[in-house]
Amino acid sequence: MSTCCGRAQRPTPTTENTDVKPYPVWVGHRNQCLVKVETDEGIYGWGESGMSFRDLAVSGAVRHYREWLIGRDPMQIGALWQEMYRSQYFEGGRVLTGAQSAIDIALYDIAGKALGVPVCTAASVHLAAAVPNFCWLEIFATPLSPSTHYNETIFPVQLKPDGPRIPVPDGPGLGVDVDEEYIKRQEFKFAEPPHLHKRDGSVTNW
Repeated sequence: MSTCCGRAQRPTPTTENTDVKPYPVWVGHRNQCLVKVETDEGIYGWGESGMSFRDLAVSGAVRHYREWLIGRDPMQIGALWQEMYRSQYFEGGRVLTGAQSAIDIALYDIAGKALGVPVCTAASVHLAAAVPNFCWLEIFATPLSPSTHYNETIFPVQLKPDGPRIPVPDGPGLGVDVDEEYIKRQEFKFAEPPHLHKRDGSVTNW
């Protein structure tokens, strides 16, 4: 890796995306949309959308983005994000940005693996490890087993608590992996959040 003006320059791009696969799957107590981005060099990355209960909608958006992510340079993370966000008639929206975030995380995973370095700083894993927002970070606790990971089958390599702390990974990429063959065999279970009816007739979730 060369440097210019004190800044590291990424390697000459030789990799391109070959597939983008959404997996809306039941992960223990709810559905989650996992996304795998594959490249022609055999490097792949995993990402995840945090938009629970609308996972099929996010999966459809990922399939739409897939059509023009194929053949693109996965190291152009910022450029791809800007194009995904700004190329549509109406920018933003929860479903589309949920799909973008899953793809974005997967691209960071690829970048870390391609460069052989952890991406815990670039992907804010230090912060994410303290905020259980994604299913590979969540700990399903019960009174009988206060710190049991319900999803070790889906995520054979994942972050695990060490006492009151969650150590972030020091290996290449995000430090997590997914059993893809297992999730291919799992069903998507239709589920809705609790609907709360207010006195004025409006409806909200919890």
